[in-house]
Amino acid sequence: KTDIFIDLFCGGLDICLNSQAEQHVANDICTPLIDLYRYLQNTEKIKILDRIDFLLDFYSISMTNETGYLSLRKDYNESRDPILLMVLMSNSFNHQIRFNKKGEFNMPFGRERCCYNKKMGNNIIGLIDFIHGNKIKFENKDFREFELCGNEFLYCDPPYEKTTAVYNSGWTENEDRELLCLLDNSSKKGCKFALSCVLLHNGIENMIIKKWAEKYTVHEINWKYHNSNYQKKDKSKNAGMEVCITNF
Repeated sequence: KTDIFIDLFCGGLDICLNSQAEQHVANDICTPLIDLYRYLQNTEKIKILDRIDFLLDFYSISMTNETGYLSLRKDYNESRDPILLMVLMSNSFNHQIRFNKKGEFNMPFGRERCCYNKKMGNNIIGLIDFIHGNKIKFENKDFREFELCGNEFLYCDPPYEKTTAVYNSGWTENEDRELLCLLDNSSKKGCKFALSCVLLHNGIENMIIKKWAEKYTVHEINWKYHNSNYQKKDKSKNAGMEVCITNF
């Protein structure tokens, strides 16, 4: 357990949900996502669940009703109501989020693949309970804007520069270098950190991170993403390697 746990690229809050700290700081540059978390934080649980049930019924959300999904997407893009985004993600392809240059949600329908279900409903309840039951500060900053004191635990799961997932768009070698510099500086201040990253993807190595990691501890992660890209054929170890790099 740590005093301050900072998740610099918090995404779906998976790491925060499974960490213990006196205070959590969950940051993401995706403004609509942080708006959703702040809505959950500041709204009674019963009201949230009632609104979700209403929206599921109003738009006839199902695994096959693309018309209802597109209607919901249109209404969200006009209103930017955070709770509509949550229901949208329940039926979007691979439950992912993506926005165009106008800031409009444009993820396609997850036909017969992704749909709101009982398990997802239970996960949402768990998420609400966690947010309401813990001291969490939600931030919407670029990672370069963070100033660290030295008593934090910093977790980073940034976009992966060598991969092509929708959430990695815009991340380049320059961002890799700046993040590694931030981690070096945080370590000098006394922070502990953990960096999740891809060293090898489709046979291509990230040499910037590989060389930088020589001064730290590298833990290889054996995770299989069965649902992330069902079209990928080469699933051998040589095709990709994900690691967690720590300074302890």
